[in-house]
Amino acid sequence: MMADWISDLKINQHDSNSLRAEDLQEDIDQAKYMRSLVRANKASFYRGGVFIRLAAESQQELENQTTRLRSIIKDAPANCTLKVASRWQERGLATVSPLGRNELGRDRMSTLTNQAIGAMFPFSSNYQMMDDGIEYGYHGHNGSPIRINPWELETGHSELVVGMPGAGKTFGGILRHLRMMKRRNDTMLVLIDPVGGFRGIADALNAKTITVGGDTKLNPLEIRETPQHVLASSDGVSPLSAKKDEVSAVLENFLEARDIDLGTETGVLSYVIDEAYRQAGIVEDDVSTHTSANSPTMQDVHRILCDIAENPDEHNIAESESARERAAQYADELAISFQPFREGGSYENLSHHSEIDILEGDNKVVYIDLGQIEGSASGIDRQTFLMQLLLSTIYQQAKNTQRNVELAIDEAHYLFDDQANLDFLETAFRHQRHAGLRMVLLSQTAQEFYETEQAEKIIGMCPIKVFHKLPELDDSTADKIGLTKEQRQYVRGADAGKEDLGYSQALVRVEEHGTYPLHVVADDFEKRVIDYEPADQAFLEQAISDEPAELLAFEEFVETEAQRNALATRLNISAETASQLLDEDLTKAEVLDAVVEQVLESDPDTEEAPIQTDGGTEQRTIEPEYDS
Repeated sequence: MMADWISDLKINQHDSNSLRAEDLQEDIDQAKYMRSLVRANKASFYRGGVFIRLAAESQQELENQTTRLRSIIKDAPANCTLKVASRWQERGLATVSPLGRNELGRDRMSTLTNQAIGAMFPFSSNYQMMDDGIEYGYHGHNGSPIRINPWELETGHSELVVGMPGAGKTFGGILRHLRMMKRRNDTMLVLIDPVGGFRGIADALNAKTITVGGDTKLNPLEIRETPQHVLASSDGVSPLSAKKDEVSAVLENFLEARDIDLGTETGVLSYVIDEAYRQAGIVEDDVSTHTSANSPTMQDVHRILCDIAENPDEHNIAESESARERAAQYADELAISFQPFREGGSYENLSHHSEIDILEGDNKVVYIDLGQIEGSASGIDRQTFLMQLLLSTIYQQAKNTQRNVELAIDEAHYLFDDQANLDFLETAFRHQRHAGLRMVLLSQTAQEFYETEQAEKIIGMCPIKVFHKLPELDDSTADKIGLTKEQRQYVRGADAGKEDLGYSQALVRVEEHGTYPLHVVADDFEKRVIDYEPADQAFLEQAISDEPAELLAFEEFVETEAQRNALATRLNISAETASQLLDEDLTKAEVLDAVVEQVLESDPDTEEAPIQTDGGTEQRTIEPEYDS
């Protein structure tokens, strides 16, 4: 058979023009390769085909589905030909039925190797359906739902979401947040939004809104009591030491954003932070002293710096006189650098005790708006500093809430811009699990998360990674992520979210579980919530209050079947008679009368005998007598 095939190809090649001959030569080479596999017993041939049935509510929708299917079948990686069973509808329906028999004939089949046949089986792909998981989308190969429960993962809870603008990154992230809020009553959502991408869902869910600007009082040095269960799981890490590290990172970020290199001044800043907590009465081993009211403020930091500059000998900051003089000089320079935190400065609001509790109250969603300070380089620097400060504040407050906290940060790449941020983030990610905190980082590219070892280490603490369309993904970054050749091609060519397509594509990786191609699909209600506008409010309220028509129909069906079965079994009548009685919408008493009348008509020799109904009320019914 193979020899005849190759011979026929060579004849066709001889009779064809040069361009066609080149194509035929490729077919001949492929045929020879397949013949070598057969001779080596590495391949066998089978006849196979895939039959697909399309159904739609209208002709237009059917045509749209057909066009979409043609595109999927024709394009890579399928590279197949689609034949329509025109004028063969009855045979086509029989072929795609559970009978599993080809009624369309052998010309609808193709010769395939055993490897090709094996690749066609849907159960060759993997599945991911965790208990109590939320739906991330549908498996791109087998159509099964991908359900992931981040809170049950052993290596952490956090998530990285990346994708080019318009790829469905924000839409998919909000969709998962929405489903998490619907599924879990023990979880609240906090949205940190520098560019307004979360404003729609915040309005739709009536979120508690906090606008971080010049008047919002937040204390960078605030520390809160750590519950015993958190202490027991913190691997011996001191809450006070961790808080001091956070404060150092926040203040270093503030200085570096102003091109102030600390250098040897780091020691002075560390001393001042230690002294501020000591003077405030915060004791490392006594967590009862770790309160918002006890916490020092930036006013205390500035006061101590000025005191060191004026009276260095009164502080145990250095042993030699020359070292104390340098410390005094450094303290004076730092005091000048921290002038914005003084009265009348641009950061005066960060020099007082916090006046807001972000996680306080019954709100399931909190929206933190940073948009007022966006729009310039200095604005972005301020955003980065405040995002870092908010992370620290939320971590302190999350330790004392009974709920899990899901924290979503849009444009998270701002946080990976400098070393001070990375030091802080590493500390924050290391301790987030102990506070019931899950961070979800959204960004437009993946490169900035893999540029340094420390950044890569931080992202390594995100066991869930979702990659939307990234056409500019370079091989170096893909290698660090660990994507195979096929996976990186999938990410580069993934379909962005389009209305006519009905879904967006992504690749989701779950540590210690696997990597899955994903189709992200939202229903009409979810779309209206995510793309919320004030005009949608009436629709959403109606959708929330109305029960789905399918559910109501199912409940009515179950109730009717239960009544029919009860009539048939308890009163010894046929199912047909029971259905007729129910169709007439009779009361219980009328049903009993109708049954008695029917029995009397069918057997006039029966006698009445008293019985007790289920309710205990004496009724009269008919019970026939039989000759022994």
